[in-house]
Amino acid sequence: MASIHILGAGALGSLFAVSLFKSGMAPCLIARDPERAAQLQQGIKCDGVIYPVDVVDPYQLSPQSISCLLLCTKAHDSMSALTHIAHALSPQGQIICLQNGIGQQVAIAERWPTLSIYAALCTEGVTRTGTGDIIHAGAGHTDIGQLFGPPHTLPDALFSHSLQVYACDNISPLLWRKLAINVAINGLTVKYDCRNGELLQRVDVYNELKGIVDEI
Repeated sequence: MASIHILGAGALGSLFAVSLFKSGMAPCLIARDPERAAQLQQGIKCDGVIYPVDVVDPYQLSPQSISCLLLCTKAHDSMSALTHIAHALSPQGQIICLQNGIGQQVAIAERWPTLSIYAALCTEGVTRTGTGDIIHAGAGHTDIGQLFGPPHTLPDALFSHSLQVYACDNISPLLWRKLAINVAINGLTVKYDCRNGELLQRVDVYNELKGIVDEI
């Protein structure tokens, strides 16, 4: 069974690590540096329960040891984060970008052309309340589809744990729709210092939101 590595120990990366662990898998969570890895050595706490997920830093990874990687960093951190673990990437491996945004997948494919690059869109509700401490607030699902590189079959483990994960033949329209949603919502929540749902409850903000949606 192929091992699954997860780069990015934030809310989403930690949630997938816990879910895979609970299903009997042995995921490896990669922290950004030795200090963060040491902080997570006691395990990941999800909904009050601690799970002893394996956590390492980039310097502990063996050469070409990563065949399947879930990339869970912020999109703008993708290239920097991957550069730190480049020695561990298998030349015929898979990178699944579990992130918002469009563009980082192209940059990754250009830098590592032999790898299979996938995009993933996730609707799970998860919040990080502290280092290694998350709350799974709402169940959703994840769609995964290939964008670049040689065709490969993803490990069965990705589709065999407690989170709902589906293979998607054409992920691009979903990426563009998610981008449009983020464009409509993110700026306004910052401008009005409110949560997403409040945009629909305030008439003045709703009209502005509708105008942005019409423009998109």
